[in-house]
Amino acid sequence: HISLNFNYKTETIYNNLGLICQYQQDYPCAKINYEKALAINPFNYTARYNLGGVCDDWGDLECAEENYKFVVESNSPVSVRATSDLSRIKILQGNLVAAITLTSQCIEPTNQDKNKVLSACYKNQGWAYWMGGEYNQAEEALQQAIKLNSKRTDAYCLLAFVQEAKGNAAGAIEQWENCLTSEYVNNDVRLWRTVARQRLNHGEKQR
Repeated sequence: HISLNFNYKTETIYNNLGLICQYQQDYPCAKINYEKALAINPFNYTARYNLGGVCDDWGDLECAEENYKFVVESNSPVSVRATSDLSRIKILQGNLVAAITLTSQCIEPTNQDKNKVLSACYKNQGWAYWMGGEYNQAEEALQQAIKLNSKRTDAYCLLAFVQEAKGNAAGAIEQWENCLTSEYVNNDVRLWRTVARQRLNHGEKQR
């Protein structure tokens, strides 16, 4: 805040304040600061992407979709991340065709050096294929996500669902355990870990 005393029209400062608020999970504070950055420069794609992320974390999917779309249509370095995150929004909305199309866009050869982002794209593609009943394609995409980022907890959780759908009980148990023990956590993982505990507890009772 001290730096604002010297230049209150610096979009970067507001974006950085938004990041601090977001890290502290103070979403209203983060949203306000990102919006201040965008009031100064509506084409600050980093701030717009961050605003989409806050809306996403907060459960405001309409706001998240609007801001992700804006970034996807740009040539910004963060457009690939926005494409991946927008594909997740489409999955949550049940628009699997749009989700798979978006994930295909972010898996293009030009993005092959962005391992963590590419991993997220494959994870979302696997998620969409699983939701659509395409289990072999789902498994292949999720395995690729894990290969690119072994800490991709949500991919392990989704892979457990896929193994269940394919009737592979032992494989599902292995992936539920990975879902519980891998370090990375987000809102999706928190939900799926509840399922993981139920599945593993049920498995223990049957032994």
